[in-house]
Amino acid sequence: MAEQKFQTPPAATKVPVIARRRNDLNEEVFELLVEGRYIGHATVADLGDVYWIDEIRVGCDHQGSGYGNLLLTAVLGAYNDGDFALSCEQFDVGLSSSALAAWYARHGFREDWHPDFEHRMIRPAADAAH
Repeated sequence: MAEQKFQTPPAATKVPVIARRRNDLNEEVFELLVEGRYIGHATVADLGDVYWIDEIRVGCDHQGSGYGNLLLTAVLGAYNDGDFALSCEQFDVGLSSSALAAWYARHGFREDWHPDFEHRMIRPAADAAH
């Protein structure tokens, strides 16, 4: 039997940490830190009937590394019995509205027409259970 060689992990493995706090607008803020350095954040407001994901933002140097997925997963897990809504309107930087919609769709969101939000998407708790 051939000897298996395993790659030794680096001595200082970079473990992401998500810290939760409330901001001045009474939104829950999920801050993603790696080795104490800010990577990105997500903000969520409890509107009573729905959790509104106000934004998920990852620093330019860290985009495409899965940190946005990590933040969204943390948000969804924190309120796993709730309905979610958001607007995937494009910011001045980052993904286009259509790319955002596709990204959220991969996480169980679907388009939902609303007169106040052109690019509104929802993820009802009932859909998440399936």
